[in-house]
Amino acid sequence: MSSSLAPLARVVCAALVTLSPMSASAAETAIEREAIAIHQDLDVLCRGGSGDADEACAIRLHAEKLLGLLGYCYGTKADFGLGGGGRASAVWHKDNGNCAHRP
Repeated sequence: MSSSLAPLARVVCAALVTLSPMSASAAETAIEREAIAIHQDLDVLCRGGSGDADEACAIRLHAEKLLGLLGYCYGTKADFGLGGGGRASAVWHKDNGNCAHRP
């Protein structure tokens, strides 16, 4: 990564990894919310077609892996099934066995 996004990605990932051993449920909830927010921001950059789009997409994949490690998945089988809303209705949520995409 050579753009201005690379240092930001390293800082964010280091902060999340540093915080992740916290055992209090409030801390875990904060980490999960931040990881989802980071993914959403990167998704906007990735889809925006800016000069940093390719790197934002690459960093977004790392955010998806992090969410998977936190026990999250994207969308349900119904979201991507017949009559589902697809990506428009899919959200990151705790894996409950009904996941469409688990990183």
